[in-house]
Amino acid sequence: MQNTVVVLEDENSKLHQKLAELQRERQEESAKSAQQQRGLVRRINYLIQEKEKAEQEGKERNAYVAKLELKLGNIMSNSPILIPLFFSQFNKNFASKACAHEASRSRNHTTSTGLLD
Repeated sequence: MQNTVVVLEDENSKLHQKLAELQRERQEESAKSAQQQRGLVRRINYLIQEKEKAEQEGKERNAYVAKLELKLGNIMSNSPILIPLFFSQFNKNFASKACAHEASRSRNHTTSTGLLD
């Protein structure tokens, strides 16, 4: 009988040790899970702030573009002759520079080949 009591006390001690080990593991897993959840919440809050910031920047850009479009519309409606005049001057300058460049290329080419020497 005394032998049985010793065996049962030994089993009881082993079970208590196993129970304590399981409780420690559960607490560690719970702490790890809580830490991961806090990190997830921080990440979500960060992403929400970034989204709101991007939306605000988008609104500011849209307002800026609207102002530019309004100014461009006012310029075009108030002075419709200026834009075609600008482009006609631009085309003349571009054409004269292109002709001068082509003439320069042909002079250099004929001189370097020795045709005009």
